[in-house]
Amino acid sequence: MESGRYPVLMSLSEDTWSPEFDHFEFGLQRILDGLEVFVDARRAAAGSAAPEEPS
Repeated sequence: MESGRYPVLMSLSEDTWSPEFDHFEFGLQRILDGLEVFVDARRAAAGSAAPEEPS
């Protein structure tokens, strides 16, 4: 890393590579957070579309 070939990786915090950091858990939580936002948006859009009244 110290060669300078990967400046973005060098800019990351030291604890990024810590064995105590659970990368899987972190990634899974971000995915689930995104799904929650998506579902909430779809639910809000469905709630704003008034259903047609039967004749």
